[in-house]
Amino acid sequence: MTELTSELERQAARPEVRAHRAQGRGSRILSWSRPQRDADRSLDEERDIFAVCNKLMATIQSVLFP
Repeated sequence: MTELTSELERQAARPEVRAHRAQGRGSRILSWSRPQRDADRSLDEERDIFAVCNKLMATIQSVLFP
């Protein structure tokens, strides 16, 4: 998610880029499932992941709907 956020920000800063397209494999939406092993994370780790996800979603919104 961090890499995707950085790439979206990098592309959005390029004046020659006028369109963005994100597509999940075999689907029209980007989604993922959470592996069972992730259930062992602490609350602080979950909060950190949520913050990264929140930044990604905010970046997508700002890039697509400036």
